[in-house]
Amino acid sequence: MDESTHHLFLECKIKQCVWSMCYRWIGILFVQLKDMICHFEKFHLVHVSSKHNLVWKGLWATIVWSIWEQEKLLF
Repeated sequence: MDESTHHLFLECKIKQCVWSMCYRWIGILFVQLKDMICHFEKFHLVHVSSKHNLVWKGLWATIVWSIWEQEKLLF
């Protein structure tokens, strides 16, 4: 089965659990899984410093990279 980027990173139930844990950790209660750009933008938190936002965005990029690397191992 060919997976779309949207499914791979956002719709897959296992990946949703990973993202859900991250959201709870940074205090996001709900995320509309519209597309990857909107998803990335949710990791900009207005109540924290620019330095902390860089950390959160780095976390996002690390999770996306980890998901991608894991998928490569499966196929």
